[in-house]
Amino acid sequence: MAVIKASQARSVCAGLILLLWFVAPVCAQNAATRVALVVGVSAYPGNGLPNAGPDAAAMATALEELGFETMYLREPDKKTLADAVSEFTKKLAAARVGLFYFAGHAVQLRGRNYLIPAEARIAGLAEVPAATVDVEAIFKALAANELEARLIIVDACRANPFPHLSALPSSPDWVPGLAPPSNAPPNTVVAFSTEPGSLASDGSRMHSPYTGALLRHVREPGLPIDQLFQRVRAEVRGATEPDQIPWETSSLQRPFFFRVATDIEAAFTGGDDDVYFTVNGTEVQTWSGNGGGAKRIPLRAGVNPFYVDVYNQKTRTPGLFGVPEGWHYGLKVVLDARKPVADVLMLGAAEDVPVRDGPRDGKRFRVATGEFFVDPASGRVTVNQLETIVPRK
Repeated sequence: MAVIKASQARSVCAGLILLLWFVAPVCAQNAATRVALVVGVSAYPGNGLPNAGPDAAAMATALEELGFETMYLREPDKKTLADAVSEFTKKLAAARVGLFYFAGHAVQLRGRNYLIPAEARIAGLAEVPAATVDVEAIFKALAANELEARLIIVDACRANPFPHLSALPSSPDWVPGLAPPSNAPPNTVVAFSTEPGSLASDGSRMHSPYTGALLRHVREPGLPIDQLFQRVRAEVRGATEPDQIPWETSSLQRPFFFRVATDIEAAFTGGDDDVYFTVNGTEVQTWSGNGGGAKRIPLRAGVNPFYVDVYNQKTRTPGLFGVPEGWHYGLKVVLDARKPVADVLMLGAAEDVPVRDGPRDGKRFRVATGEFFVDPASGRVTVNQLETIVPRK
């Protein structure tokens, strides 16, 4: 453990010492408790999807950052995809969360949804079940294991994945878009890039409007999955014409977070009279109210301003000259309360004899300001703009 002396502020009789303890981060959750299978298919003969590959690659990276053991397939044929689903089923035996993501072409046929692998050559609708992977197989893989959450995300609602089948639009067995899921196991979220029976846009950028929005929000700490999809829906609807409205159905029985909220844990290690700790404009802790008790404080993604104030009562020590009493405080902040070992910020200051009737005699004054910054991608907390202050006379 390294101890770094960062600054020492001026004071008449005592100084302020700031210590930052840096230790290697420890994963709060075993990656094997979250397992994902991510599939991207772009190579369709005469009907390629340029965005599907980058969509899946970026989603696989994001899920790995979020603690998922991720299986990533790019351009799998039918056998490769089916074998991956079997391996996915085995890995889920030791997991608590299972996630399947697919970017590519899919088709609804007689009310069932089929994922189309790479290089699929289908001469007629009768060949669809044998040449594709039924979404029911994904349901079975997820249902085969006791999981707290089962997540299926399909960015694949297309108009006609088989342009060479000119008679397809007139077939009573085929409907554009995907069908509402049936037989989904409990504790499952099924999310489509647009509502059942509707069409989705591939977009003109690197990512589709749907997956692009997912990637912008999925790493945010403390964002429940239902709010995540609400944000995605609003963003996609505002970016597409006509409106594309992402859709999902859920049977989850408890809240799910891709990244849990980042909490700091603060405790005063000492104080004289009143000490105040304020984060994001809210006074979250006081020495008189909390004493040395630790308190967890949630942070939002991005910048979280904080400051520490001290109130030195206007009292006098007994004696001929009535010397003002001094003041002191100490504050310990664990920068990620989820981790058994984490970075620690320690603040403290003291003054034995403030000037009589001066700015620290019977006054509330600021002794430290700064920012906690929560990285939206990693959830890591750092301290920025730190300034330690002992007011002048």
